[in-house]
Parts: sequence; structure tokens; C-alpha cells
Amino acid sequence: MTELRRGRRRLCSNVTRELRNGAKTARYACRTMDVAVPSVVIAGAGIFGVTAAIELRRRGHSVQLLDPGPLPHPLAASTDISKVVRIEYGADEEYTSLAEK
Repeated sequence: MTELRRGRRRLCSNVTRELRNGAKTARYACRTMDVAVPSVVIAGAGIFGVTAAIELRRRGHSVQLLDPGPLPHPLAASTDISKVVRIEYGADEEYTSLAEK
């Protein structure tokens, strides 16, 4: 298993409290925490990027998945019927094996 690097991150949020007299107070609270830094970054959240992220998480890695567009992306190969990787192609045994799983 890959050892995760540790990093410090500043986390901030709005905190609202209700006082005994019913009045509410709000403040902005920040704190610095140690957090795990991703050991794997995947660029592209198409069908192969998401599949890789799922498998890496199952193997215990910390994963960050990046994509510039909405999910599912309208221009992704997995959403275009003419570009889908199919078992019937048989051109690549690894893709066929992955698709069958």
C-alpha cells in the first residue's frame, strides 16, 4: 500500500450560535488541520478515469479525480454511441476483460 503524505490545510466555515435570549451570533471560524494529501491524481473523469479511481480506492490509495467539465461530460467518449468501447470489438483483450468485469 502506498504511504500517504501528510499536509496542513486551513479549513474555514461560518459558525452560528443561538444565545439564551434567542438572539443568534455568527462568526467566521478557521483552523489548521493535518490532512492526507492524495497519493494519486487522475486527470479526466471519463469512464476510464472513474474506473481507475474506483480500483485505486479499493486498493487503499488516496485518489483525487479532476475534470474540467460537468459529469458526465457531453463530449466524453462514454456518452457518444459511436465511440463507446464495446466487448464486440475484440481488438484489445485487456479492454474486453475489463468490460466483462
